[in-house]
Amino acid sequence: MILDMANQESEHRRTMEAKAMLRSHREAVIGQIFGLLIGLGGLIATVMLGYFDQGTAASFVGSGTLLGLVTVFIKGRAK
Repeated sequence: MILDMANQESEHRRTMEAKAMLRSHREAVIGQIFGLLIGLGGLIATVMLGYFDQGTAASFVGSGTLLGLVTVFIKGRAK
């Protein structure tokens, strides 16, 4: 009976670890997708501002977007 309980507990632990790994992977993928969308949005905004002759605003938006993404990637890798 004790061995059966130990086997059930270890099976449950492995199942929970597999679910946790799957959740972690999904969160990483979703984070990368949102990072891509934010980067593309910033790039599009920069190009549109430059096209409409708003060079100063385009430089602020472009540099802010680039600086923000670089900071996030550096801090993310430091963990």
